[in-house]
Amino acid sequence: MKKCHTSESVWQVSRHANMINGGEKSDKGETMNSSEILEREFLEMRARVLELAACLDRIDRAQGDVADSEKMIGIQKGIDILSDSEGDRAKRVQLLFSREYQQNWESEYELAPRF
Repeated sequence: MKKCHTSESVWQVSRHANMINGGEKSDKGETMNSSEILEREFLEMRARVLELAACLDRIDRAQGDVADSEKMIGIQKGIDILSDSEGDRAKRVQLLFSREYQQNWESEYELAPRF
């Protein structure tokens, strides 16, 4: 496992471990319900939505048109995933922006094999 360098990343790793091991846990180790999770996450979620809206507004105000660009199409697909109710949103967004695995990726980037 990679070493974490900030208290925030340690906290995120800890939260992720809690999710994998039976759901979100409170500081007391009790499983949290959806209302409690929303209460805890709301301000951060709101800030990220506002940040995304501001980025899109800056793009709209700038000269040129990027509506047909591969990156903008990907962003729109990501937003669509966030607004659906199919579940596994984080996984689907991650896969949307990930390259397909290639067996020979090390040689493609001229990296020495690790073992």
